[in-house]
Amino acid sequence: MTLGSRRNFHAAALLCAIALPEYAVAAEMGSTDPIKMAMNEWTSQNILAQVAGRLLSKAGYVVEYVTAGSNTQLTPLSAGELTVAMEIWTVNSGPAFEQLVDEGKITIVGPTGLEGKGGWVYPKFAEGLCPGLPKWEALKDCSGVFSTIETYPQGQLIDFPPDWGNTYSAERFTAFGLDFKSVSGGSEGAITAALRSSIAAKKPVLAYFWWPHPIFAELELAHVEMPAWAAECETDPSWGINPSATYDCDERPNAIVIAAWPGMKDKWPRAYEILEQFRIDNDEDMRLAHEVENGAKLGAVADEWMTKHATQWRAWLDHASK
Repeated sequence: MTLGSRRNFHAAALLCAIALPEYAVAAEMGSTDPIKMAMNEWTSQNILAQVAGRLLSKAGYVVEYVTAGSNTQLTPLSAGELTVAMEIWTVNSGPAFEQLVDEGKITIVGPTGLEGKGGWVYPKFAEGLCPGLPKWEALKDCSGVFSTIETYPQGQLIDFPPDWGNTYSAERFTAFGLDFKSVSGGSEGAITAALRSSIAAKKPVLAYFWWPHPIFAELELAHVEMPAWAAECETDPSWGINPSATYDCDERPNAIVIAAWPGMKDKWPRAYEILEQFRIDNDEDMRLAHEVENGAKLGAVADEWMTKHATQWRAWLDHASK
């Protein structure tokens, strides 16, 4: 609704219209209470939260940023103490998140645009030493390329520490007939350091890692391609290329979604509609996260996104006002 379309309204209404922000339409906005945006413990999520907060501010909402752990945020989100969490990795969030969604205590607003996944990652230059990569079959003849003094003649996979959960890499070695051994990577920092050192020394490494992650904006990495995931792959040995083993498939894709307190849609209807439009892709997310992790200010990076994508986000706000 434009100011011109309100000319016949009385003076008080006109003054209210002038006082509202550029995209604000009071009847559609709902409550004037602040929207509480969760800020989790990783860079990508912080970027999404800051960008989303700026979008909602453009629409006339007050946004508060609240520090919240990725696991501990679920209870306050279901109670309305938090309003929205911008980057929920559904597989990682596990049964607790699924149960709250099933019970209607948390609602999924929609996708973020990010495509989450985990898998075996290697420096791109390794393809020259192991012909056939990124196909998994190439590893049958390349265990020596990825071996170390500790694992020779087996190839080495730098895997997650045990307390991070099972990646089922050992099961995949068996299912695919690969002569590899998993060793604990110790920490996220240690695994990324190993990838950097691999490229500096031109000595290939294979590591279990996940994306989107800023390391992919820093280094030229690729991931091993396996048969597409199916639920039966994890439970039914007769499924897939190895009739005697499970896990003869790739990792399960990890949907990354925006989650909210169910009351958000009624309390702040236009804000909810704006977040339904929100999208960012892996490449952009990883590039921005890499900037922040290399010293750029979080707010400045969010402002950069807003400037670069003004046409896109203005269309989101326009769509939500119809």
